[in-house]
Order: sequence, then structure tokens, then C-alpha cells
Amino acid sequence: MKIRHKALCCIRRADTFLFTVRHDGEPPATAFLIPPGGMIESGEEPGDAATREALEELGCDIHAWEFLGVQVDEFIFRGERCRETVHIFASALPPDACIGSHMRESNGDVHPLRWFTTDQLEACGLPVYPLGLPEVLNRYVASH
Repeated sequence: MKIRHKALCCIRRADTFLFTVRHDGEPPATAFLIPPGGMIESGEEPGDAATREALEELGCDIHAWEFLGVQVDEFIFRGERCRETVHIFASALPPDACIGSHMRESNGDVHPLRWFTTDQLEACGLPVYPLGLPEVLNRYVASH
């Protein structure tokens, strides 16, 4: 089983959050939505990983993260069993930030970016990962 520790960056603009559209393999693969983010490096704090990932993948320098929780998920991705410990962070999009229509991962993979309200996430018909994230984001929105 592959074990991973990730930091997810739930970036908010007005009443929407930024998500990447991913696929679990080569076509015809299942599409799903997940916020930008990535692996926590050895010795790195989860919040520092969120800052690094936002800068690397989106070009956004964000340091004011609000910790929303940790979730452990087990799933099969591209035929491999995985267990992820996901540290979920949220922040407002900085006023001077400019987000493009795609993001590039450090391995060169390019993924489209889309902004969704939590209602749109629930109605879009695509799985949202980690499971239960729309409810976490609804609680975040209600508290701000």
C-alpha cells in the first residue's frame, strides 16, 4: 500500500473555491475534483507545504492559512492501493493574485482549474476528494 501525506489548498474567491479537474488514469478514466496541493516533504510542516504548493502550482504566495482538519482516506488510484493523510487548509485569494486556467505540477502534468461554489460542487456530478470536503467548506464559509 502506498502511504502519502498531503496538504490541500482550499483557496476562496468571493463565494467560490478553486479546484483542479483530474483523471484517475488514461481515457476513458474517471474525472474528479480536488483542490490544488501536494505531498508534504520530509521534515516539512503541513502549513508550510500548503504555502509551497500554492506557490509552485499556482504562483500564489499565501501564508495566512486556516487549518480546517485532517482526513485519512484509503482508495485505489491508477490500480494501486493508497492511504493518504490529508491536511486541509483554506485561505482567501490574495487581492493581487492572478490565477490562470491551468496548473502545472512539479512532474510536468497540467490540469485545468475551475472555481466552484459549494452548491455547484454538490450538483456537478463529479466526485470531490477528499470525500466530505464540500461539508467542510460549507462550515468554513458559515464561520466567515
